[in-house]
Amino acid sequence: MSVLRFQDEVHHKPLDVSRAALSFAQEIAYPRLDVEHYLDELDNLTRAARAAVPNHSPIVERAISLGEFLFVKEGFQGNQADYWDPRNSFLNDVLDRRLGIPISLSAVYLHVGLRLGLPVGGVGLPGHFIVCVRGDHKTTYLDPFHDGKVLSAADCSLLVQKATGFDGRFQKEWLRKSQPSEMITRMLNNLRGIYIHKEEWPKAVSVVERLRILWPKSPDYQRDLGLLLYRQGSLRRSVDTLSTYLRQNPDAPDAAEIKNCMRHICKELAILN
Repeated sequence: MSVLRFQDEVHHKPLDVSRAALSFAQEIAYPRLDVEHYLDELDNLTRAARAAVPNHSPIVERAISLGEFLFVKEGFQGNQADYWDPRNSFLNDVLDRRLGIPISLSAVYLHVGLRLGLPVGGVGLPGHFIVCVRGDHKTTYLDPFHDGKVLSAADCSLLVQKATGFDGRFQKEWLRKSQPSEMITRMLNNLRGIYIHKEEWPKAVSVVERLRILWPKSPDYQRDLGLLLYRQGSLRRSVDTLSTYLRQNPDAPDAAEIKNCMRHICKELAILN
């Protein structure tokens, strides 16, 4: 069994989204995951795509052809029947099941597209992740969750409205290309929400520990880890973690609330002792 350490992957430049995603899958949910097997699968997918996508075509046509290859021939599709299944967020499961959510399907598309030499990138619309390709003096947007459909500006606005309920003016900055670290953050935050909703506290803790590795200077993840450790029943670790949060952020707007929480946890510890 091969092992990728998430801590090593996220500090590697450039950050490889596929490798980082497989490493957090191994550490959070699949300790016996054969990472090399899935990296080989991605390589095989890329080789098959290279044969199926005409190399001589214009860039945008090649990007659209890649979508047809992945979402028609290879059968990758959005899991609309069970969107919040955590397997939709783990790259190994997406490759096995050919089911995913917008960002995990986009990760597959981007992995293959970049290795084909296409100028593709991810775009983190509020509530819905898509991909873009820059060519022919314009940017074209595609939706991996909906079979690689080419999107107009109006389509992008509608996706945001459906996903979030926002009906205001579409913001052009939403079409900014996402950095790999932002993609990994979004994938982990999706999992965090799922595990908190399911009250699977150990896995929620593991997710936030990965977010802290990715963003060690973020006080929010330090606080959230402490609160989740309490939910998990790790009372002493919770107090230590929240104490560190308050020591490093004495003027935090929620400092009084966190202090009250710590007093409650310390009372529970005193009873146990």
